[in-house]
Amino acid sequence: MDDVRLSVTEGDSTAVVYLSKAAIVHAESPRGVGKAALFDALNRRSGTFDLEKDVAAPARTIDQPWGALLIEAAELLDESRRLLAESDPQAAGPSAPVAPGRAGEGGAPVSPPDEILRRLGAIDGVEGALLSGPAGEVLASLGENEPERLAAVTAFTGGAADEVGELLSLGALRRVVVDQGRERDLVVKLGNSYLGVRLGEQAAIERVCAQARNLLGGD
Repeated sequence: MDDVRLSVTEGDSTAVVYLSKAAIVHAESPRGVGKAALFDALNRRSGTFDLEKDVAAPARTIDQPWGALLIEAAELLDESRRLLAESDPQAAGPSAPVAPGRAGEGGAPVSPPDEILRRLGAIDGVEGALLSGPAGEVLASLGENEPERLAAVTAFTGGAADEVGELLSLGALRRVVVDQGRERDLVVKLGNSYLGVRLGEQAAIERVCAQARNLLGGD
């Protein structure tokens, strides 16, 4: 089939994935558009499916092969689950795609990436947080009015720091703080993605970093 629309409904929430000539080209969900919406659909444990033929995508927001997308989604979920297991063994099961026993608004399950952001958001001095893909796409977001802007800064800064670290043999990226006057952003590598944390004007960076390290289980 040339153009199809696949809707995945779980409770009151629907994620929609568009395919053209067997390629995933666009996705929409309450989490956003593009890969963030696709990963939302992939993370659902149950629901109903509705496949509609001859429905063209309203936009093209996804250009990767579907196999690469599935691998990236699995890596992100595994890394998030590992970090949660290190900080709280009860927070993530060994194989469940969402954190059991935890729920968001309306009783919906909370995925490991969302749980990490929720915990980061509870740290004093943190105003917002998100997970960004290497190209600046928003994978998950919490408390951000302009998640695309922070995701772009996070991905650019993280990618540049990775390149500099490799050129100078400095080892793996640990953290970067971007100081923009009244705005400060903390960038941390998380698997193949980047974690961006918006810091408040009065936030104590070292204290926030120490708490984030404890949560993420690393340096």
